[in-house]
Amino acid sequence: MISREDGDRLRREHRQLRVLLARLEESGARVLGEIPGGLGDLREAVRELDVSFRAHLLTEETALVPLLSPAALARLHEEHTAQRAALAAISYEAELDTKPPTRLADDALWLVRGLLRDMHDEDAALDALSVSHEGGER
Repeated sequence: MISREDGDRLRREHRQLRVLLARLEESGARVLGEIPGGLGDLREAVRELDVSFRAHLLTEETALVPLLSPAALARLHEEHTAQRAALAAISYEAELDTKPPTRLADDALWLVRGLLRDMHDEDAALDALSVSHEGGER
């Protein structure tokens, strides 16, 4: 059972991350639309997401690891490893100009879709784990 406090914190962080992901999505669309300033905005959005998302993964691990079965823990570890790797690759590409801007924007939009999907699934799992200490209701 996850505490109400931990569940609320994870949901709050998911809401904050969705704002950052929307910003990244918008800046990626600006790059693809060849709108001036889009690439700079995309780089800034990637940097901001990198810091916030990495901190969020640590929060999730702290709150969830003690509650998970070995199989669920293995899935969490695998998912977080893949997310960290994808974000690290896009951060590297954004900072060092290793790809054309349109390919970088495509990669960023791919990351946005994947992280939004994962957060949706995590929110559903949080709902299933969340039980208040008062009578078993949320």
